[in-house]
Amino acid sequence: MRWFPNDMIAAEYYMHTLDLYDNSLFVAVGEGQELTIGVKKSTTINEDWAIFDDFSLTFYGNSSDAVDMYMANAAEAQSYYNGSDLVVTRQAGLLAMTFETYGTSNVQHLNITGPLNATDLATLKKMASVRFLDLSNATLQEASLPDEAFTGMGLVSVALPPAVTKVGKALFKGCNQLAAIQWNTTASVPKAALEGVENPNLLLYVQNSSQADGATEAGIQNVISNNRALNIVLTDAGTNNNFYCPRAFTAQNISYTHQYGMQTGIGHATRGWEALSMPFDVKAISHETNGKLAPFAQGDAAAKPFWLYKMADDGFTPAATIDANVPYIVSMPNNSQYGDEYIQAGKVTFSATNTIVPATRGIVAKSGSSQFKPAFQRTEKADTVFAINKYSSYGSYPEGSIFLQGNREVRPFEAYITLSGSSARFVTISEFIDGEATAIPEVSRLNKNEGVKSKTYYNLQGQRVATPRSGIYVVDGKKYVAK
Repeated sequence: MRWFPNDMIAAEYYMHTLDLYDNSLFVAVGEGQELTIGVKKSTTINEDWAIFDDFSLTFYGNSSDAVDMYMANAAEAQSYYNGSDLVVTRQAGLLAMTFETYGTSNVQHLNITGPLNATDLATLKKMASVRFLDLSNATLQEASLPDEAFTGMGLVSVALPPAVTKVGKALFKGCNQLAAIQWNTTASVPKAALEGVENPNLLLYVQNSSQADGATEAGIQNVISNNRALNIVLTDAGTNNNFYCPRAFTAQNISYTHQYGMQTGIGHATRGWEALSMPFDVKAISHETNGKLAPFAQGDAAAKPFWLYKMADDGFTPAATIDANVPYIVSMPNNSQYGDEYIQAGKVTFSATNTIVPATRGIVAKSGSSQFKPAFQRTEKADTVFAINKYSSYGSYPEGSIFLQGNREVRPFEAYITLSGSSARFVTISEFIDGEATAIPEVSRLNKNEGVKSKTYYNLQGQRVATPRSGIYVVDGKKYVAK
């Protein structure tokens, strides 16, 4: 290599002034993986050069002490990436270089600690796979978020750096999946910063309510201040209605309203089922005109009944309550042979007061090879996703009677089934429910020609009973106590 005076000056500057002579790369090798060591130069500048000497390799072992030692040494490096979800930087502008070894195509959760600048934010914007971004331990150059800082990203949740004093416009423009923003800074939320955010279910966390005035003007209705919310309203409106709760909070009032309209079955005809998952423990259920509702299994004589089931080891079983993050199937009575007061087609609201909304997590229920999973973000149509055939028949199967493979996307507040070790095209709801409960029993069935009601008895699980014994039954749509 030929050396020129300018080369020596440049070498001195980069190696000593910028302290770039000593470099360390820390990697973790998983079981069955191989480690390849080398030097790759991806950028070429006229008559540029690189030095690679004083090479050493240190193996820290695989014990817990070795991991601690590994992390302690990694902290001394200019940047560190664990190959999965954590980046630690000691100098801004190194994010792109940090990812070079592993790539970023599969990164969904990303937690960044340390200094960042505009170049790093530009790198982040190119990471299409990132859905959950935590910058709560990061610092930004000049404490500033530029215009359109996260534009076009597929974010579901983002936590901003705390030491931000200047905020640009349209930070989340085109982030159509966004469901939660943790505004960790004490700066107010400018209306312009939320330009383009259209999700009515978005949760905005602030430190005090006065920060959120601009957000309210921008149409953000679900504001959490100091881990408390006055009113949280969840809806099916629009296409951008994802929900995600990154941090538990207390809601003085929370509600979700859904429109029911499928026809339900009579006798042993299975139809009209929907899937339901709620992000909070439901304490009250009401119909827009018929008032208070309750599942059959709850046995509330003052409420109009509907069918609610959850998955257990042996299939779907009657449920008396709707708990947070648990998937259910539900059917609201809707048949012309029912008494009008028991027809629950229309808007139904699920609500609670003074309740803790837990961090979002999916509680997966299993029965044999089937896994029943809640959905709080839109789940794309796929061969691995079995969704109820809502408002669509399939061959001889009426709407709301089967879980069908790859038939549609699953919307937030629904649930779906996945199968392991099976090539089935669909799964019928009736095969999951044992005995009489394979059908939706009659509720106050009315013989319109004669004007008389049936004398059929049903227990609180919706099963027909030939000879009632002691207990509570539904007779002609009313609660009856047999002693």
